[in-house]
Amino acid sequence: MRDSLSIRKAVEKARLQQEQMAADRVLGEGRLGDLSFKVVDTAGLEQSAPESLSGRMRTQTQAAIADADVVMFMLDARAGALPADQSFAELVRKSGKPAIVVATAL
Repeated sequence: MRDSLSIRKAVEKARLQQEQMAADRVLGEGRLGDLSFKVVDTAGLEQSAPESLSGRMRTQTQAAIADADVVMFMLDARAGALPADQSFAELVRKSGKPAIVVATAL
């Protein structure tokens, strides 16, 4: 339980560490027991023209997945899996990276 709180704190800290949230990746650091790691929070994933804000967000998300050792796939537990989540899941599947599905209830 304490380790999951550490991950949540790392993600929250990553979100607070940068002022520019629009299309950028937000970086932070986390710890799970003796393991130290970097956390990258992306703006999300939407199908849109590459030059649009949503398109730049998608590019940043794809770059973060390519750079990752493991992908944490965050889902809203109350809303359940949405169509956009399925698109993201397919992108993660194609990357071949291990994925951890995290259900949040914020």
